[in-house]
Amino acid sequence: MFLRTALTVSVIVCLSCRCHSLSDYYKLGQTCTDTISDNTTVVGTCKRIAQCPLAVKLVQVNEINPYMCYMMKKRERVVCCPSEPNLSKAGEMRDFFSRAKDNFIEFQNIKCFYSGGEATTCCVRPKKPLFPEDREPDGCKKITPMSPSLAEGLSDQRKEVLRKCWQYQIYVNKCVSLKNDPDKYTREDTCGIPTSDYRITSAKQAVIKEFPHMAVLGVANPNPQAQGDIMWIGGGSLISDEFILTAVHVLHSEYGPILYALLGSLEKTDIRSGILYNIVRWIPHNLYSTKTQRHDIGLVQLDRKVQFSEFIRPICLPVQKKPEKSSVYIVAGWGKTEKGSTSNTLLRANVNRLGINNCKSRYEYYDNKFMICAAGTTFTNGTAADSCQGDSGGPLMSSSSDVYCSYIIEGIVSHGSTCGSGEGAVYTRVSYYLDWIIKTVWPEL
Repeated sequence: MFLRTALTVSVIVCLSCRCHSLSDYYKLGQTCTDTISDNTTVVGTCKRIAQCPLAVKLVQVNEINPYMCYMMKKRERVVCCPSEPNLSKAGEMRDFFSRAKDNFIEFQNIKCFYSGGEATTCCVRPKKPLFPEDREPDGCKKITPMSPSLAEGLSDQRKEVLRKCWQYQIYVNKCVSLKNDPDKYTREDTCGIPTSDYRITSAKQAVIKEFPHMAVLGVANPNPQAQGDIMWIGGGSLISDEFILTAVHVLHSEYGPILYALLGSLEKTDIRSGILYNIVRWIPHNLYSTKTQRHDIGLVQLDRKVQFSEFIRPICLPVQKKPEKSSVYIVAGWGKTEKGSTSNTLLRANVNRLGINNCKSRYEYYDNKFMICAAGTTFTNGTAADSCQGDSGGPLMSSSSDVYCSYIIEGIVSHGSTCGSGEGAVYTRVSYYLDWIIKTVWPEL
């Protein structure tokens, strides 16, 4: 298998503009602007309504008159399609969400999400956690506390994130009842990471519980003749009980925004083996550039909290300030293989970190400060283990030397040249964005 990223496909999501008088209407194809209720300026291009799916939906489904650039002689409407998608500014709830950030509003313990459709999604955050970390029986031996030395020199916020990573070991060393005495308990090792070294260079199928943080992300299938309702287009990593870390260019594809996340399954078409979640919030890094592919990192929020188990638990973040001891990383995903089609089964492969100068010579905008360059070993047939289309947003991982049976997410699959060419791929360096991640995912810290 190769693993590699798909390059960004920019999508224009159509937003409507107000009617203008005959003296100042815009021409077809001309840049248009409009000021909505919160004095936000919408910038787009005037297009026929048939070329704006969202404008068509506003009329046919929401029964809302879209803002218009002007009306053509044959009574065909010309609307303004924005250069950047912002669905909270369209649809029947657009006035209510006009001041919303990331299509998201929070009222005390109630959160509301809006995707520009017919309705909002509101969730009540319970006062007590639905799935408390410490819910094990009293008779079960407690996990050894994290050594203070592991958190030396870290901020309070990063210490807490590291503590969370350590606490996830209760799902690896699972508390179970003794067969001959159900009132007594023991800890059972459920680690799914193989101990053998047979997986050195070539891509292999992942095994159950090997990558419990892996998520496959999908959009509504645009093909009505397809067997499934979901088209899986990228990957991501669960980092908390609500958030998945991925690449910005995965958030909105040519088929629209990602709407689904499947956790706990090796087979992306076998929803019954895992748990399917709806995505209700999309958070791209505000410095992302489609030209340079820099800052290709984003977050999505799920519609409900995830219940952790030995099959589903978060990956650890690189909060510790340690030098990179190993040059070998692991990549995993459901992307294209050497056969030219995406894999239905989760695959994994090893790749090696490349030197800075090597990467700069291959990628014009490469910057080692917030990027990692890595390539797999070249095989005898001239190909190499690599990431590929469909693996976008998935993790570049290292094995944790401090937390048993755990991986650390070092990078995010971003972009590269031809899959399997041996030239390697570029990954977003996660450690550079830790403060942004922590502030977004754990604002209470």
